[in-house]
Amino acid sequence: MLEFLNWPIIGSGAERTCYRDPNDSLRCVKVSKKTQAKQTQRELKYYEFLAKRQVSYSHIPKFYRKVDEGDYVGLEMEYVCNPNGESAPDLHKFLKRPLSNVEITAVYQALEQLKNYLINNNIVPCDLVLSNFLVLTRPEGLKIMMVDGLGGAELLPIANYIACFGRQKIERKWVKFMAERITPTIEEFRIRTN
Repeated sequence: MLEFLNWPIIGSGAERTCYRDPNDSLRCVKVSKKTQAKQTQRELKYYEFLAKRQVSYSHIPKFYRKVDEGDYVGLEMEYVCNPNGESAPDLHKFLKRPLSNVEITAVYQALEQLKNYLINNNIVPCDLVLSNFLVLTRPEGLKIMMVDGLGGAELLPIANYIACFGRQKIERKWVKFMAERITPTIEEFRIRTN
């Protein structure tokens, strides 16, 4: 019981800590104290909803089960990493590296693939921030996975259930994300390297 507290920490935030399973390197648990689990409860409910819909996990971590042990609640999920098992950088860290024009183009293409995946599967994000995305480097090219910030945060998240509203919300959030986060970050990089 609570053995995950002894596992390697792979990330933490204000509410949650993520631990990598030492017995299965492709799994992790993301947990919160039950007294501070608002975000975790919302995400858990959303992942259970997605599991019932049998969505493809091609661009989000696979959800395995609810973790409810002692004072902790959370999710057991796929640990998203590069094919060689190494940790994948989040999008913020990736964009801070020296990038060629080819790599910048690949980032835009991978983001477009992710957006299309979200729309096609009506997977509604609540937080589009750079740290919620991991960039995987694969032989066939870059792939961006959304590993946090899923599910509408509204009291009645109608976009989660009705695809046309989901699409509108995804499109609206995506335009804002690209304009406020991606383009300025890439432009800042180009100014620094010229």
